[in-house]
Amino acid sequence: MKRRLTALGFALLLSVYVMSGCAPTTPQPTESPMPAPTEQPAESPMATPTDVVVEPTAEAQPAQDAEDVTQPPATPNGLPVVGWLGNVVSLPAGSQYDDYLLLQPEGAGEVGVKGTDEAVEAQIVALRDHEEPGKYAHFWGSLVCDVPDYGGCQLVVTRVRAGIAIGDPEPVEAWEGTIVSNPPGSQFDDYFILAGDFPVGYGIGSIDPAVKAQLEGLRDTGITARVWGQLRAGVPDAFGSQIEVTRVEGVGDPLDPTPAPAEGRTEPVVDWAGIIVSNPEGAQFDDYFEWQSATGGQYGIDSLDEGIRQQIAALRDTGTTVRVWGTLHRDVPDVNGTQIEVTGIEVQKPPEPPEDAGTPVDGWIGTVVKLPPGNQFSSYFLRDDGERYDIGTTDDALRQQIDDARWTGAQIQVWGALFTGVPATEARHIEVERIELLSGPAEEPRDLTPFATTSASSHLPTDHGGQYQSWMATDGALETAWVEGVAGPGIGEWFELSFPSTIEVHSIRFDVGYDKDADIFAKNNRIKKVTLVFSSGEAIPVSFADKRGMQTMPLVRAPGPNIETSSIRIVIDEVYPGSAYDDTCLAEIEVLGKAR
Repeated sequence: MKRRLTALGFALLLSVYVMSGCAPTTPQPTESPMPAPTEQPAESPMATPTDVVVEPTAEAQPAQDAEDVTQPPATPNGLPVVGWLGNVVSLPAGSQYDDYLLLQPEGAGEVGVKGTDEAVEAQIVALRDHEEPGKYAHFWGSLVCDVPDYGGCQLVVTRVRAGIAIGDPEPVEAWEGTIVSNPPGSQFDDYFILAGDFPVGYGIGSIDPAVKAQLEGLRDTGITARVWGQLRAGVPDAFGSQIEVTRVEGVGDPLDPTPAPAEGRTEPVVDWAGIIVSNPEGAQFDDYFEWQSATGGQYGIDSLDEGIRQQIAALRDTGTTVRVWGTLHRDVPDVNGTQIEVTGIEVQKPPEPPEDAGTPVDGWIGTVVKLPPGNQFSSYFLRDDGERYDIGTTDDALRQQIDDARWTGAQIQVWGALFTGVPATEARHIEVERIELLSGPAEEPRDLTPFATTSASSHLPTDHGGQYQSWMATDGALETAWVEGVAGPGIGEWFELSFPSTIEVHSIRFDVGYDKDADIFAKNNRIKKVTLVFSSGEAIPVSFADKRGMQTMPLVRAPGPNIETSSIRIVIDEVYPGSAYDDTCLAEIEVLGKAR
């Protein structure tokens, strides 16, 4: 029986290391002015429900020593942040960290803060210790925890808006929290506190008399309110912001432990940057959005607007970075059970090149390498001396040549101009003017996993520990995992890789559990036996040892021929039972072979 995440205090989690089934836990906030709900909201802009129990260990665990290599460092998993409010506070000279974000209202928590680029970082530095009563800054980005920053968490900021100027509205889609009244005589009558680990506050109101009456009826009841509307920053309301509510629902009763019935799970998509990728011909869904962020992920994408839908189709496989706005729907029939319903899309303009024409690139030889999902950049040029460079072009024909070489692993020779100090791989970008193909497809087997589109029969819902969707088993990190999402051990559940075209399989490598550390690995089910099903219909049974780390399954046949396929499905047949949780996890899979 899968269970729900219980809320713990931030101070407790800083002193007691907490483990969850199939989830790296994150530090919790300092004590909130309002009691934290025992159930996490399904549609909060920063958190979603979990089927995993959080249980404190019997005694505190010491911090990991830098010299201790027995346990790999955790890979942070980001959670989207929309319009969080707070002040940037500097730390004394000589401190380990230079500043932190003091969230509002008081007691909502403190987190480390860092800009994604120099411009955003400069804004954050300028805001340090700049406090005015009732004036706060608004922050957008991604929250990552289990990282070396103030309090163990870091808000990676993509955008900052000072709370003194009215800006454009941001969508509010089914945010959950409680409505709290201010004391008599206060300038504003009430405010909204987000449910979740960091209870950030916003002013709240409505121009619809019926909705306004509903909001007033929910004040100080402790009943969770689910609201839709628009968030405006820099307006005269609590915390320099206001959610203009167009719709509100009460979610359950705080005295009734029975959770409210589940509805379609949604969250806002605000200024997500990524690329649009087409699925192979014959796939169930035509394309997906690959988010380039700390969180990363592959999401189905569509729009009700025909013009935007045509833009999405035109941008498929161009490698062009786009920014999208809209609503993310979960548990829907699209890639990884998700779909971004896009209401706005912008093509990200490339950085202005320096006034000079760059350094000439005269016949450099190398290969193009694709990065795993979730990386900020999608691929790079690996020169034959081992140096890495971002690579691209505005010419469609040359772009196709680059994409073909990336898929086949062929060696190429390039001419063009090199620009340095730009937002790109190693801060170096080759603008290609000419390409020559020097070889056919790579003869040596290589990792083809980054090219695959992933899917699964089910997955555990996202929680405060991170995501458990299918792509988490191909992100290159053993500390994350795909986790099946059905009751029981998941016998018969499957994970599938689909490739752009036929590949020749030489071996497949598996990490068969949730490999964050030995304790989490043992608490959850590990895969014991699977059946590998290929697009040809051939099926091969495979068994695994009950151990951490990658296990290689050779599939080369002598004298041959080797298996050729365009997809690989892994069906769970038997598991090693976990000591605490009945969730079956797959930390990582790699397919080594040749593109045909």
